[in-house]
Amino acid sequence: MGKYEEGGSAINSSVNSVSASLDLNNLLSARTPRRNKKAPEDFTKYFQMLGEMTELCGRKSSNFMYSPASLYSALQAAAYGTDGKTYEEIIKLTGKKTYDLKSEAVNVCNFLVVNGKEGRQAKIREEYEQRLKTDQNLYATIYELTDENCDQLVNEINSRCGRETNGQIVEAVQDEDFQDASPLDPFMAFLGNVLHFKGTWKERCRLEKYFYFTGLDGERRRVDAVEMDSDELHYYCNETVEAFSAPYLEANGRYTFWGFLPSGNGNNRMSQCQSVHIGAAEVESPYTGKMELCDISRLDLTGLSEPEEKYKLYVEIPKFLFRSGMDMTEALKKFGVKDAFDRQKADFSKGYIFSKDNNVYLNSVHQQTVIDFNEKGTEASAFTGLTFDVACMCIRGLEIRLDFDRPFYFMIWDEIEKLPLFVGQVFEPARMEG
Repeated sequence: MGKYEEGGSAINSSVNSVSASLDLNNLLSARTPRRNKKAPEDFTKYFQMLGEMTELCGRKSSNFMYSPASLYSALQAAAYGTDGKTYEEIIKLTGKKTYDLKSEAVNVCNFLVVNGKEGRQAKIREEYEQRLKTDQNLYATIYELTDENCDQLVNEINSRCGRETNGQIVEAVQDEDFQDASPLDPFMAFLGNVLHFKGTWKERCRLEKYFYFTGLDGERRRVDAVEMDSDELHYYCNETVEAFSAPYLEANGRYTFWGFLPSGNGNNRMSQCQSVHIGAAEVESPYTGKMELCDISRLDLTGLSEPEEKYKLYVEIPKFLFRSGMDMTEALKKFGVKDAFDRQKADFSKGYIFSKDNNVYLNSVHQQTVIDFNEKGTEASAFTGLTFDVACMCIRGLEIRLDFDRPFYFMIWDEIEKLPLFVGQVFEPARMEG
């Protein structure tokens, strides 16, 4: 398999055929009566968040992946140090239950970098530090940043992330992550969560070399695909969408892969839900011309269930391998986490000690992910980073920021002689002119 691809035209199973409207309620299905399995009812909000994120970062029609598990774990670790409305908003999104994610298939680690430089304006509370270190779902490592160890700390954290993710994420942090946002907003802390998953298909799958995939541009091209025909597969369909789930071997079937395939152009060849073969190479593709991009936020997965009729399911789905990343700050605000990012309203008083003239707030949240989906199984990793700064609260009322981001004029003034030493203008910075 080739190198990781960043968005763009990399092969992604979710792009195969897309429609403007998806309704997954009351899905018809056929399955032996021994299972009658029901799908989780909370799929919808995760697709809504995916839609919001791809909209914000301009990736609506590109490969993209985020990790709710990594994001929620990092936010919950931060919430331990919050109070009041800041706490309530975070927990409303993540839930109060802390997640026990570790298993034979999932590896998770957390760390907190605290600014220990001379002249810092806040410090971590001992009880918060101990909770991060001892909570069975966190076991966070605490690092202290000094004037001398920034480069060493960056290398140490990146090396650890590389080990924890089997080499999928090796540049989790940079020097800039530990720098002051501005003279009035010095760096306070950086909380990181690393998550790695590696699962093997419960039933053996095969590699299909002659599978044809139609992209959004309508172009049909041959790609490698994973062929599945196990009795462990579960199938769902209605007039607009088809879906399947496939279990992984590890942890007694705790993990499953779900694929959702919009029927596209109003043509659903599986509408009878009888003998079906999704995407088979020998089946003539009904999709011609450019695809219509679906609105992922309209996915409604409540009520997904598995009826009882017997059937045989075959699935072929393209192999895919890509990485993605984004700043999640604005998406989190849209999903209700607002006060944590507010320089004045944020309440991290249970996590940090600071004077009445200062306040710790969450400056930004970013995440990067990698996934490798193939005939053997799936390996995926995520890194979520939360940056905390200290806001100077001594300046009340109006806040002004002035950016010299266009041509400007300047003067060097002598206050004693009341005479300018120099007067000039700048149209092109850093250019030597005679």
